[in-house]
Amino acid sequence: MAKLLIVDDDARLRRLVRTYGELDSHFCEEAADGQTALDKLGHGSFDLIILDVMMPGLDGFDVLEQIRKVSNIPVIMLTARSEEYDRLLGFRLGVDDYVPKPFSPKELMARVNAVLKRTRPRQEISLTFAVDPIRHIEVQGPLDADIDLAALYGAQPLALAEESSDTTLAAAYAQQDFSAVPLPLDSRAPDIRFAGMSLRGDSLYLALSAPVEGASAEVSALLDTRTGESIPSDSGSSFGQAEGMLQYYETRFPGITADDLPYLQPQITYTFPLPLTPETLTFSFSTAPVAAYAHNVDLHLPDGTHVTRISVSPIGIQLNGTCHAAPDWQRPTISLLLQDGTTVSTNAYATGITSSDSDPAASFDISYEYKTGTYSR
Repeated sequence: MAKLLIVDDDARLRRLVRTYGELDSHFCEEAADGQTALDKLGHGSFDLIILDVMMPGLDGFDVLEQIRKVSNIPVIMLTARSEEYDRLLGFRLGVDDYVPKPFSPKELMARVNAVLKRTRPRQEISLTFAVDPIRHIEVQGPLDADIDLAALYGAQPLALAEESSDTTLAAAYAQQDFSAVPLPLDSRAPDIRFAGMSLRGDSLYLALSAPVEGASAEVSALLDTRTGESIPSDSGSSFGQAEGMLQYYETRFPGITADDLPYLQPQITYTFPLPLTPETLTFSFSTAPVAAYAHNVDLHLPDGTHVTRISVSPIGIQLNGTCHAAPDWQRPTISLLLQDGTTVSTNAYATGITSSDSDPAASFDISYEYKTGTYSR
């Protein structure tokens, strides 16, 4: 992207050049004569000038001569004159390129970009990728929980609408005092508690609570003591407390009524994120400030993930590489550290994994979007 000044007394030609310049992501301003162009240059900054030779008043050569007294800004001249003397005069005055009229707007933009690439000083920016500590997910369960659902519901029945909001549910569960109910892994996960239960519509809902960070759990099934069979949950959801300290994990069991509660025993599944690395891993490199950039890397993470390519663009980041083809493989978490100290977080929104029975390693590509909501950086 560059800022262009288009100088020509032909309004139609200026609009044509401007249209193609903006299609090439350049910012364009116009001047209908040489004096207006000089005035704009005196009050603004431009990356390149497209300058017509034949204009009333100050012609293109006069304007170029004035420009070269104070600036080395690149200039491309548009001319219908083909005499060698005119071309030599332009080069002697410091023109960077000539485009004869009539011309192709696409060719003109190609010449603009070529001149910008040749004349712009090379700049480099430093990028640092931060990969959060790698975690292995350990799952335990379903484990039987010695919970008398009928007694709990009889002591603290909870009447809620079938379509209750997350805020309403969190407030209602906070009022039920089930903190003393024992859970299977109280010794390992003492902060995970039985949060509450409700009958809404034709379904039973059971909720556990856990701190926002760390282990989590949910009632994944109900053991029916009448048949000895487990009834899996139909669906699950999670939502936070208003203060942001607790996360509720609620599961739904359709077709359950209050008459069934004496015969049902909750079965709980725990999830423990276990860190494999003690600290954040960082990877830094320098690159030219381009709209999109791809860099081949050789980054080995402790869980066996091998990142081979990083692509950065204004709309996000993409990682390519190989990983172990395991169902509990966790995508790396990425943030971008800018030169001004700002950290831009990302969110993985698409993952592709390709594996085969003959190869234990799987190929992956992960797309991340920026959480900041701005692409200007």
